[in-house]
Parts: sequence; structure tokens; C-alpha cells
Amino acid sequence: MSGRTKPRQQRRRLHNPLLAAVAGAMLLQRHQVDQLMRPVVDGFRAMREAVATELQWAHVVSAMNIADAVATRGPVKGTHGHILAAQQALNEFLHRAMGSGEWDATTLVHLAEIDAIDTGIEIYHHQLQHISRSEFRRAEDYAAAEVRSAGGVALTAAAAATTTNTHPASEQLALAGV
Repeated sequence: MSGRTKPRQQRRRLHNPLLAAVAGAMLLQRHQVDQLMRPVVDGFRAMREAVATELQWAHVVSAMNIADAVATRGPVKGTHGHILAAQQALNEFLHRAMGSGEWDATTLVHLAEIDAIDTGIEIYHHQLQHISRSEFRRAEDYAAAEVRSAGGVALTAAAAATTTNTHPASEQLALAGV
């Protein structure tokens, strides 16, 4: 041993731990809920109009994966069956859209799938209005871990813009973040 040690790195300290606790315990604000819902609603609208890109589909899938995590672990429970139906509808849409091996934006969404996905999006919106920031972050982390453990890919919003992926809906997550 040479007797040399690494210089000690100081830990970052919270200036005001009460402020940090309050910030995590606060419900998501209306503009944050709107910011999280905008790409989901736009993606679903594009799917209904048969002009959806794979990224728009991934935003809807991400919302359903996070909604599933909230339904299983969060304060808003009892909606797992509806979210599972939406995830299955998104999987079926993906299989049709990727039927030729490449994304086909003109794939139509069936009426039953529209109903299931629309119900899932409404549940997600309701959940966002009733969970705190820290609960949302935990649900987002849980959903990303679940996707990765299933062999899928969890993408940040920036990475999702440049990547195409053919994983099933329950195995892909495009994270938006708050």
C-alpha cells in the first residue's frame, strides 16, 4: 500500500430537507398533468387517424405502463383490468403496424381497441390528478424496471426520438419525466 488515499468527496446536502419533503409530497400541478398528457393524447389521436408514428405509439404505451404501476402500487387502485385491456389493444395494434417488418403508419385501430385505450387514458389522467410527484416518480421507476426486466427497452423522451424499436407494448417505455 502506498499510503495515498483518494481525496474525500463531499456529499451533497439538502439546503432545506423540509422543502424537499414538501415538494415530493405535493400533488402534481395542473400544468404538469397537462404536460404529461399532451403527448399521450396527441399519440392516441394520431393512432385513431391512422397517421401515428412509432414514437407516438410509444408515448401511449408508456402512459399505460405507468398507469399499471400506479394501479398496482399507488393510491389509486382497482383499475388494473382496464389498463391490461388497453395494453393488449396496444400490442395488437403494434403487431398489425409491424406486420411487414417496418412501421406502417396507416394501420387502423379497431373500435374495441379505441374504447380500451381511451378508457386507459382516462384512468391515467385521473391517476395523475390524484398522485404526488414522488408517487409518480416511483411509479415511473417501477414501470421502467418492469419493462427492462421483461427484456424491453426503457427510453427517455430524447432517446426515443431517434430510436425505433419493435418490442411489444408491455416491453417498451418512453419516459417523459416531470
